[in-house]
Amino acid sequence: MAVALIVVSASIWYLGYRTSTFWGCRWWIPTLVYLMIMVAISGVMTFSMSGHDGSMGGHLLVASANILLGVLMMLLMSSLALEIVGVVVKMSPKVFGIVVCVLTTILTATALSLAAMPKIKRVETQMAGLSHSVEIVQLSDIHLGHFRGSKHLEDLVDKVLATNAEACVITGDLFDSRYNYSPQTIEPLRRLTDRIPTLFVNGNHDIYTDDRGIKEALRGVGVVVLENEVAEIGGVQIVGLNYMSGEANSFMHSAPRPNETVENTLPTIPFDRERPTILLHHNPVGCDAAERAGIDLYLAGHTHGGQLFPVTLYNDIMFGYNRGAYQLGGMKIYVSVGSGTFSMPMRLGTRSEITLHRLVPTK
Repeated sequence: MAVALIVVSASIWYLGYRTSTFWGCRWWIPTLVYLMIMVAISGVMTFSMSGHDGSMGGHLLVASANILLGVLMMLLMSSLALEIVGVVVKMSPKVFGIVVCVLTTILTATALSLAAMPKIKRVETQMAGLSHSVEIVQLSDIHLGHFRGSKHLEDLVDKVLATNAEACVITGDLFDSRYNYSPQTIEPLRRLTDRIPTLFVNGNHDIYTDDRGIKEALRGVGVVVLENEVAEIGGVQIVGLNYMSGEANSFMHSAPRPNETVENTLPTIPFDRERPTILLHHNPVGCDAAERAGIDLYLAGHTHGGQLFPVTLYNDIMFGYNRGAYQLGGMKIYVSVGSGTFSMPMRLGTRSEITLHRLVPTK
């Protein structure tokens, strides 16, 4: 937290200083403006997490704050990049400011595009005990709410069905707001469940929004909600866990049952340790315990891969498993960067994805 405050404070000062050189005013004036903007954005973020942002007024407030935050991040990165260029190419403050505005516009448009157009990412995983190949699509962190609704979900369903996969799994954070939260928003999933089995495990933002209501609505459109349960698809066991901590004495914000962990829950679930098994859990924690329990493939999300550079670099340090494929002993791990975004509807250094897992027999 201290490091984050230092970084934010330094960024506010730097943007204030650079803005003052462009406008020819005292440095503290734009610095104070940026500080007030950041305080206001922080207040709106706190409000959005309270569950009272479902009204149109609340939606406009939260959406505006998130977009403004994203633009400020693009402004900061554009300015810092141009500082590096300025070591070689000398620019007046006016030219510097104009070029920064152009770069900010380009970066913002790029970031919005990378977030709005998920790509199909194909991942092949060898799995012992399989008699034939199986294809499963993973969606994660869709974050229906202020920036995404039924249209986004409809587009995801179209892309999933176009893969001709045998099943779809959703590894949490379907919703992140009361805005756009209704059974009608997830109605597009009915077209998916009519065609292929679709499984779901919850995430922390589902808990913030309305965990029980979301699960009931999903069951209403034919989605199989796994709550520390096991299902089977194509000869593969699918174990789905509630959102929980990884091991004893580990803390997980918003985990509803502090004593429920991946470590102590997996041994209580009746699945055959000798058969191919996939674990679904929103956050990639408790990986050592999952490997010991006989899991072959752990599918998770939550991290967003950092979503925006340079947070992507921080996430690589913060999370043991941040994005993509990993190997832990005899278990493979895949962490999706997500099919949507949290907070700002932007990505830079990552791109929203729909993951097509092709499971093949071990050679």
